[in-house]
Amino acid sequence: MLTAEKYFPDTVPAYAIALFTGMRQQEIERLEPSDVRPDGIEVPAIMAKTKRRRFIHMPPPLAAWLEAYPIGDFVCPPNWNRKDKA
Repeated sequence: MLTAEKYFPDTVPAYAIALFTGMRQQEIERLEPSDVRPDGIEVPAIMAKTKRRRFIHMPPPLAAWLEAYPIGDFVCPPNWNRKDKA
């Protein structure tokens, strides 16, 4: 997280979601900003690996990270794959 903060701060929300929820990377890549709400994350059936809708309650550490690094137009920023590999 410290490396993401330093070099690619726009990736922090996606990494925080992965770290504190255990969501699969492919699911995070498909998330829309509107799916992430203060009470939790709505994973629509079409985006889930199991093709079943689920709701993940917002863990307090994730809420703190998202408050410090709000989600913009995208959950995963443009050039996500390049930034993730870096």
